[in-house]
Amino acid sequence: MQYELNEAQRGVQAKARRVARDKVAPGADQREECAEDPRDLVDLFACEGFFSLGVPQEYGGDSMGLLAQCLMVEEVSQVCNNASAILTLVSLGAVPIKLMGSEEQKQRYLPRIARGEALSAFGLTEPGSGPIPFP
Repeated sequence: MQYELNEAQRGVQAKARRVARDKVAPGADQREECAEDPRDLVDLFACEGFFSLGVPQEYGGDSMGLLAQCLMVEEVSQVCNNASAILTLVSLGAVPIKLMGSEEQKQRYLPRIARGEALSAFGLTEPGSGPIPFP
């Protein structure tokens, strides 16, 4: 079976490649070394519509889906891992809201996430997890 990207997916890939090359790559080394708030990247990604890719249209997103999100993250990660982590974590944090959130939660949070006005995150733990005691 052969898979090919559709026109919209190729467009996302090309846009992400251009943004990564022109706007993320400059200063990427500095960004990787410092622990400062990457607000400039959050604002950039919001302006470019990157946070809206996985959000359904009825909540202000583009409904492009997981493959488009992966293409975007792949292009950005080639120039800056920290920048791609922002995209990945915001996308991942929106998934529980999309899948299991109430209608009120979806209306309250997803449009803000799609516009980059609110950032989502994802936390995970398992029973019995935690620090490993040293002998």
